[in-house]
Amino acid sequence: MDKPVTLGFVGCGNMGQMAHIANYAEIPGIRLKALVDVKQEQARKVAARHGIEQVYGSVEELAADPEIDGVVCIMFWGLQEEPATQLLRAGKHVIVEKPLAGNAAAGGRMVEAARQAGKHLICGYMKCHDAGIQWARQRIRERGKINQA
Repeated sequence: MDKPVTLGFVGCGNMGQMAHIANYAEIPGIRLKALVDVKQEQARKVAARHGIEQVYGSVEELAADPEIDGVVCIMFWGLQEEPATQLLRAGKHVIVEKPLAGNAAAGGRMVEAARQAGKHLICGYMKCHDAGIQWARQRIRERGKINQA
């Protein structure tokens, strides 16, 4: 068996608990290794519920963990530039929620950090795969515009 992909998480609020962490826990070949959140007690409870091995007190501690292959940042998009950039520079692949950043300059800095580190920076946008969105996209392509009678 191949070595599992070892993930860390920054943030375990509502979306983290209801979507991201629970979904990653179901994927074969994924190891949930570490979690960081400003709400330490909540982080410990979420880690226990999902079998996450370690709760760190800071992004710096997570970034220093040599076993972490990638990190999923589940936080408000206006705040994810600093941790994402720090994790990329530490050699971790990073997944962030949409939008990528609070403004184009911050997004550019994140992309540049990924390029320099030779790591992937992925902005998750699940709706592009939603059946309704796919249907609408196809109708628009067929008709050439929206609301054509």
